[in-house]
Amino acid sequence: MRKAKRKPGYYLLFRKEEGQSVWLYERLQRHELNSRLRNGWKIAR
Repeated sequence: MRKAKRKPGYYLLFRKEEGQSVWLYERLQRHELNSRLRNGWKIAR
């Protein structure tokens, strides 16, 4: 795997929890981002 693919990026994520919007701004690698997306987080665009 090339270093460019492993390089983390910053992502703004959100999801609804108990009727409230929860926002996260995190530095994630691709596999960490995929894990968040599987757990119900969405990328805010």
